[in-house]
Amino acid sequence: MTAVNRPAIALRLAFAGKRTLPPGADLAGRLAPLFGTIEAAVAGVVARDRGWYSEARPRLTLISGLADGADQIAATAFLDGATTVADRAIAAILPFDPDAYCFASPMADAERFRALLARAAYVMELDSDARRDLPSEAEEGKRVRAAAFRAQAEVMLRHADVLIAVDDGDGGEAGGTLETTRRALAIGMPVIRLVVPNGDVTVIRTLDEFEDCDGAPAGPAIAGFVADLLAAPASARAAGRHAGLHDGQQALVTEFFGGEERRRLPREHIWRWFERRFRSRGTVEDDTAPEPIEAYRRRANALNERYAGLYRGTFLLGYALAVAAVCLAVLSIIVLLRNSSAHSPDYQAWWVLLGLGLAKLAAVIWIQRAARTANRERWAEKAVDYRYLAEGLRTMAYLPAAASFRPPPPLSAPFATRVVEQSIVDRLFHALVRQVNPAEATPPAPGQPIRPRAAEAVAAIRSGWIGRQLAYHRRTATAMAAMGGWLERLGNVLSVAVIAVVCLDLLILVLGGLHVLPDAIAEPSYKVAPWLLFVAAILPAAVASLNGVRFQSECSRLADRSERMISILEGLDRRAAVLSARVAVAGTRPPPPRLHIIDALRLGEDIARVALDEVAEWSALYAKELVEP
Repeated sequence: MTAVNRPAIALRLAFAGKRTLPPGADLAGRLAPLFGTIEAAVAGVVARDRGWYSEARPRLTLISGLADGADQIAATAFLDGATTVADRAIAAILPFDPDAYCFASPMADAERFRALLARAAYVMELDSDARRDLPSEAEEGKRVRAAAFRAQAEVMLRHADVLIAVDDGDGGEAGGTLETTRRALAIGMPVIRLVVPNGDVTVIRTLDEFEDCDGAPAGPAIAGFVADLLAAPASARAAGRHAGLHDGQQALVTEFFGGEERRRLPREHIWRWFERRFRSRGTVEDDTAPEPIEAYRRRANALNERYAGLYRGTFLLGYALAVAAVCLAVLSIIVLLRNSSAHSPDYQAWWVLLGLGLAKLAAVIWIQRAARTANRERWAEKAVDYRYLAEGLRTMAYLPAAASFRPPPPLSAPFATRVVEQSIVDRLFHALVRQVNPAEATPPAPGQPIRPRAAEAVAAIRSGWIGRQLAYHRRTATAMAAMGGWLERLGNVLSVAVIAVVCLDLLILVLGGLHVLPDAIAEPSYKVAPWLLFVAAILPAAVASLNGVRFQSECSRLADRSERMISILEGLDRRAAVLSARVAVAGTRPPPPRLHIIDALRLGEDIARVALDEVAEWSALYAKELVEP
């Protein structure tokens, strides 16, 4: 496993503001201390708890449309107020190419707009084919612009962690400040609201707070939500401990970035051998995320496979050794009985008994120590933690093509403590994604902006994401159903065999007691009887072990779960097919009022939610400890 670099601390700020500001707004003067407060809050996280971060200087990015008025004032103030505490950069999300944007807005200060555009770390154009021959008063032109500005606001929020909204309380136009604020709150994004001209600054977390104008005072609230986004999990702080990582969390972070090579243990090989017996030949092609993310995804996958193999190999080998221990115990009894009933005891048999006893002791000690090690080192929990992280990073193989760099949270509510505690993995996941420059994840042609294409995004999502997930879950459903069926059938056969052996043993005893067996049969039968006892003792232990493997591996429930995922994914595939056809038709006509990249974005987010929800629930249901003897 290759080591991966720790991410830099990064915070992305979306900005939405009025084009026309009221007299006396002094927006630059009010934004400068606000940006300073945010930067100080980030610096507080750096000083108090770097957690999983590198030593690189923190990076703040302000993302806007660089429109007239507040956007341009904010971008200028943000860059001019740079300090040595953090690196500052601006980025632009444009609904059209710059020329069409200046025409559609219309842009009063196009020169300032282009100067800021040249300083942007990245620029994204959502519709480079916009018609420029539509006058501003034309009804079709209004529809096109309204759809484009709404799409611009939607995408901007998918590139940010916080929204800074500057407004005067008026309703505004499509894609305007108040509409963007409501959309941000709807996806769980905190909003810093600056009302002009009075300069009141509040932090709003919910739509109710927004409607009631009941936000929290800016200073402490900004420090609070920046810590929530960047620092250690809130559960540690709520318990009154230092706002750092506790031992288990720190161990996970250290291991993830450690990259040390470890030899695969025999129990891992045993589980892989056992599992391969039920899997179809061939492999499911793996996804490949953009280069800034792919190394982290491979690392998470490797650690997931390691701990899943350790955990499952431990209980599989443990149940096998439990049967072996019972076998050794019964053999010891048989040897002891035969030796004690002999006229002249064979003292070599005591060495045999000693060897059997030592072997049985070794098996029991191994089972106990292995189970204790698995529980102490949290192999089951680590397996699901790393799978959750890998699945989250998998979303970044497809969401960037749909213009999104803010993966959605899973749908499930944290009813289980296990899911709540997994917030450490959520935070690590978002820290890895947050540091990525979209221009590196979706590199445009030299000197060109990023131009997401709906047709390409939908094709990649359908053939790659949905297609590979369907192949994976079909393969898993088949393998787990086959494993569960085989274990159940073998258990049933052994149960019947137990009954048959016990009945045969009882029959020999009854016939022997009645003295009805001929001597030619009676004597061999008496010699066979101890071995029948041996088999009768071993088979129930084997049945119990098979049932234990079925329970611990959750093969039946995993098969059912994959079948359910297949049904959901097939529904999403039908939706993707409809969208693909709609995009193809739209490409033969003038640009429609709706930008289909938003449809691709929402499709990708729905798939991401389903995938992350499946893993989040899986982590709560299947992360259980091994029973120690």
